[in-house]
Amino acid sequence: MGKRSALIGGVILLLILGAGTGLVLNEQLKQDDANALAEEQAQAEQAEIDAQTEEDESEREQRRDMIVELEKLIRKDARNNVKQGILDGPILSASCTATGGGSTDDLTAQTGTFECIAVTKEKKDGTMSGYGYTGTLDWDTGSATWQLDG
Repeated sequence: MGKRSALIGGVILLLILGAGTGLVLNEQLKQDDANALAEEQAQAEQAEIDAQTEEDESEREQRRDMIVELEKLIRKDARNNVKQGILDGPILSASCTATGGGSTDDLTAQTGTFECIAVTKEKKDGTMSGYGYTGTLDWDTGSATWQLDG
């Protein structure tokens, strides 16, 4: 009976060790699954952030393009005013600078306001002089309004 008891004891020990190993492996698989799920979620969140960043940059680029268009419109308006004798020329260019609410970075703003100049003289030191304009851009509709300052 001694050998049989030892054999039974050995089998029981193997069963216990096997069950313990199975439990450990099961917990490891659960942890691996949880880690894989967390990694997938992190990748999905990063992809969403990247997509939003790309969309935001596209919006900023459109806004910068709208500012260039506002400058073209003001230059054209000033040149027409020269032709009509309202202003003295020549009009060399136009330049606009954002004032309160004019930043292209604030994507929550619906409009942008700008101080603009229809340039008649460019000095060697880089300064310019000319006629002042005020401009407004509606970011949502793409419409522009401007007026010659006083």
